[in-house]
Amino acid sequence: MAKTKGGRLVEVRINGRNFDPTNDSDPTIKIGALEVENEITAGRHIHSVVREAMGGFSDLVLSVTDDEYTILANIWDSLTPVSVTITRASGAIYGGQCYPSGTCELSNDGKVTLAMDSGDFMLIS
Repeated sequence: MAKTKGGRLVEVRINGRNFDPTNDSDPTIKIGALEVENEITAGRHIHSVVREAMGGFSDLVLSVTDDEYTILANIWDSLTPVSVTITRASGAIYGGQCYPSGTCELSNDGKVTLAMDSGDFMLIS
């Protein structure tokens, strides 16, 4: 049996609560790694600046009720980290303590697009 690559999300849990990802939700998942920035010097040598990169995710689209939106908005207003897990169709589970990033806004069709940053977001299993 072939291993599933990519595909839809099976489950999204934020602060212990399950939320429904839309069928077209295609988040970018970032696990903590290194960020490398290269510059060229006057002597034509490469100078590399290496920093620890932040993990987390962006462009996660959820279909929510008004009550669920209120829960998410309260998380954004609290400015505190919450536990997040994202399960992909492949069975891979990513998770960590995440801080809200950007805004949490409800569209007229009942969707929110979220981004969260983390220092420990990683592949759990």
